[in-house]
Amino acid sequence: MQQGAQQALNFVRRFADGFKSALYEAAPSPVRDLIDATPSLVLLLAAAFLALIVLQILLSVAFRRKPRRAGKPSPKAERGAQSGSALAAPPSPSAVGSEQPLARSARRGAELVATDRHDPRPGIESATRRGENGMMLGDLIAARASFEEAERTARAWARSEPGLESYRALTRTLLRLAETRQKAGDQAGAWRAAEEGVSTTRLLLSSRPDDPYILRELAVALERAGGVAASSGDKSAARRAWEEELQIAGRLAQSEGADPSWLRFLAVVHVLVGNLGESDAFNHFDRALRCFDQCAQAGGLSPTDAATRDQLRAALRRV
Repeated sequence: MQQGAQQALNFVRRFADGFKSALYEAAPSPVRDLIDATPSLVLLLAAAFLALIVLQILLSVAFRRKPRRAGKPSPKAERGAQSGSALAAPPSPSAVGSEQPLARSARRGAELVATDRHDPRPGIESATRRGENGMMLGDLIAARASFEEAERTARAWARSEPGLESYRALTRTLLRLAETRQKAGDQAGAWRAAEEGVSTTRLLLSSRPDDPYILRELAVALERAGGVAASSGDKSAARRAWEEELQIAGRLAQSEGADPSWLRFLAVVHVLVGNLGESDAFNHFDRALRCFDQCAQAGGLSPTDAATRDQLRAALRRV
């Protein structure tokens, strides 16, 4: 009996590992690092829970739909009327708009005090989950609409109660919106969202210049902005964003030397800059290789990082 239980457990583990690999390949860059660090069984359980929620929503919609009155258009009809890298870069360390948030309050370091009367966070989280579900299902139109809803709610929150939480919420929704717009082919819209995400995070940093969490969020925002610029052919803008990200990663790697994730962060961005194909590309690839080697010595090299390191070595040997 114990042998049978062990076999069943091994089967579940193999299935979970396979699911994690498939999810990793399909996931966008900002969340791959989180997937890589999460145990396979935890991911499998989370996916099963999410599937149950989606099934419950579908069943609720299917069995609670009310008949429409004659002559009244359906909500769907109303909405319808309105409406080449050198190397495979490893996953990213986790990811100018129409209006800028209120900088003055951010510089004072004003903190949000949520009230019982109205807390916008559940609405932002709900819209974000719907957007992520749309991305998983390949429905970019629905995903974009959901992320735009989350962005509008977060922007209103930042206007009415500027502070750390509201600005962070706005930044995260802007970056998710940038990714969705980029995948939908809206490069200009993606750039506006990504650049505003960078600007909003800078405002947070102005009141907390040494906060490592905000520095990391700025690095992620710069990486997204650089990716949008590179995909639209603007190498100079991509390079500016990624070089600033390198400075942040290098600063944090020095101050938090015990954490090898920052070495990995450096390696990832060196690969991105190298993939621009400019004159110093192999210099960046060499630096990335050295960072990956240090990660390996610290025991922090994932299988994906190991594969990228092998690619780097092969590329440098051909020089």
